[in-house]
Amino acid sequence: MSDFDSSLPTSITDHTDPEGVDKQVEVSEKLIHNRTHGEDSDGTKRQLKLSEEGKSNGRGDYHVTENSEPQSSGLIAHERQAVKSQEHQTKRISAVDGSDNTTCQDVAIRDESGIPYSDSNPLPVVVSESEGEELTIFNTSASVAKDATVNHDYTVTALKKFRGKQMYGSASGRTKIEVLVETGIGTGLFNQKYVGFGTASNPNVPIDLKSMLHVLAGIIIRVAITNIDNQPFDVYSTLSGIEL
Repeated sequence: MSDFDSSLPTSITDHTDPEGVDKQVEVSEKLIHNRTHGEDSDGTKRQLKLSEEGKSNGRGDYHVTENSEPQSSGLIAHERQAVKSQEHQTKRISAVDGSDNTTCQDVAIRDESGIPYSDSNPLPVVVSESEGEELTIFNTSASVAKDATVNHDYTVTALKKFRGKQMYGSASGRTKIEVLVETGIGTGLFNQKYVGFGTASNPNVPIDLKSMLHVLAGIIIRVAITNIDNQPFDVYSTLSGIEL
C-alpha cells in the first residue's frame, strides 16, 4: 500500500487479501499520526498523552524535562475501618527527604489497636545481639610449668571481622592472663590489649571485651597465660564474640 500525505483527508480500513486472510493496514509513521481519545468517569473527552520519552505516561514521578506532566497514580492508603470499601481509599502517602539524599515514606507507628505510641503507650522493644555468628572458642593446656607461657590463638575467618564480647581465663593457681592482637596478617608481632591476674583464692579472670575489641580477617587474637605460681597446673581460656 502506498504512503499517504497526512495533509490529505484519508479513510483507511483493514482489508482482506485475495485468499481471504484478514490484513492490517501498514502506515509510514512519519506521515499519519493517530490520537487516542476517550471519556473519563465524568464523561469528558480526554486525549491519551505520551511522555517526553514517547511512551505511555505511566510514570508517577515528576521530572522537569523527562516527565513534566506525570500521571497521578500512586500509593493510596485505606482508612482504618472494620469493613473495607472503595469510599475509604482516601489516604495519599507522603514522603520526606532523608539526610543521605534519599526519599523516605512518612511513617506513623501505632499498636494493633490503632493507638499511637507515646509516653503512656510505649513501644515494646527487645534488644538482641548484632547480626553475625556467635563464637565461643575454648582452649586448654595441661601441666603448664612454673614461669612458662602458653598461647591460645584464634585467627579471624577470611572476609569477616571479629567483635569481642569476653575472655574468661582460669587455672588452679596464680596466673597472668593477657589478651593480645596481631599487628597485621602474618607479622607475628602482637599488641597487648588487656591483662589480668588470677590467684589461688580467686583463680578466674574475666575480661570484658564488648564493643572494645574489633579485629579484621586473618588477624590472630591471642590469649597468653603465664604460670606465676610455684608448681605446674592446667590452664583454660574461653574467648567469646561475634564474627560477621
